[in-house]
Amino acid sequence: VKALAVFKDRLPEEVIKDIAGRLRDDDWEVREATVKVLAKLGNRLPEDVIKAIAARLRDDEGYVREATVEALVKLGDRVPEEVIKAIAARLRDDDEDVRGAAVKALAKLGDRVPEEVIKDIAGRLRDDYWMVRAAAVEALTVFKDRVPEEVIKDIAGWLRDDKWYVRESAYRTLKIFYESGVSLPG
Repeated sequence: VKALAVFKDRLPEEVIKDIAGRLRDDDWEVREATVKVLAKLGNRLPEDVIKAIAARLRDDEGYVREATVEALVKLGDRVPEEVIKAIAARLRDDDEDVRGAAVKALAKLGDRVPEEVIKDIAGRLRDDYWMVRAAAVEALTVFKDRVPEEVIKDIAGWLRDDKWYVRESAYRTLKIFYESGVSLPG
């Protein structure tokens, strides 16, 4: 399956759909590899294949869900609104790597992310997993003009986190806010 990505510009649509059929394989590693290969086909993907990839957001295996989030964001403007909401739902995934991937993906989608999802990203500031907290702090810089004041206060609170990377991310984020003219509390 991976070798087929080399020929992406020459693959007929029926072959792409055959590859997409592997998204339902019993082996999670095959499903994960299929998602990654299909992501490399980018603009060549038919809408029904994009929907089939998005369905893997509910896969039983965390590695597949994480790869799916990362693959979908590569499609940029082709990601339908309902898929953005499905990615946002992964902010509450049981797997911390999936939550982190969802935070990063939503930041890459920028202006297409609705206000309520920005609040959900801000909710990840309280995640148990420090890498998700750090990703949320960094992601909020993308939405700096749309971040409520109470969230900025939360970010300032992460300057006291026990993980240095979270503290550093909070500092960098507040600095970006300040330099962009966003009013900071206190």
